[in-house]
Amino acid sequence: METNDLEKDLERLLSAYREKTKMPKIRSLDTELNYLDARNAAEPYGGLPTNALHQKILVETDEWKSPELKGYYPAFAREMSVYPKPWETMKKGEDVIDAFLDNKGRKWIYPSYCIPDEAIGKAGKALMVNPRKIIEEKKEVTVIANPYKDVTVLSDFPQRSDWTRTFGADNYVWRLSGAGVRPLVRGFDVYDIGRDVGVDCGLRYRFGVGYESLEEVPLNLKDITLEQFLSVIKKSNNVG
Repeated sequence: METNDLEKDLERLLSAYREKTKMPKIRSLDTELNYLDARNAAEPYGGLPTNALHQKILVETDEWKSPELKGYYPAFAREMSVYPKPWETMKKGEDVIDAFLDNKGRKWIYPSYCIPDEAIGKAGKALMVNPRKIIEEKKEVTVIANPYKDVTVLSDFPQRSDWTRTFGADNYVWRLSGAGVRPLVRGFDVYDIGRDVGVDCGLRYRFGVGYESLEEVPLNLKDITLEQFLSVIKKSNNVG
């Protein structure tokens, strides 16, 4: 067999057996909106990025430096935070109502039936909520979630803005002085450490809007290990 033919055969085999992974990325929509408008704008693309993906980009890697994300941060995450007044607990049968009105004069409410039992009556508990539905009315906005599928119970939630191990890692959490039903905002200070998690200002201000994109990344030839190469050669014996 000629060398060129061998190379073509190997390329064909590598293409046939190439491993592919889907890597989540954030794509910016190059705009700033309030949370509800941001949700609507990102919905056709699959929704706002998760807090976990923001954490990966801001803290675990240097992806926030990429040209595609220039000017994107601070930005909304998909989730919201729900927490009681400092030194108080969430109570059975009692809705959590944000301490302040939004810029349209509406109360934000998280119904008691959406609070998991494990968070009721326990100090230092807060919720990270992936809203299933948000109902807008003239005087109030109600956030609806399945307490067993859409909600993560957070422990040791700070009673004041402070460092805490919550939201999956060590972060500086900015909270209200009262109860909160607030969107998560990430990346206030990416040039420092990127660990700021804003759960205090998401109702009144506009922030960056993007969406989470799963993108296929083919395995490059330079990334193929000896074991993978030998596996391809072994499999080639079974190719007609």
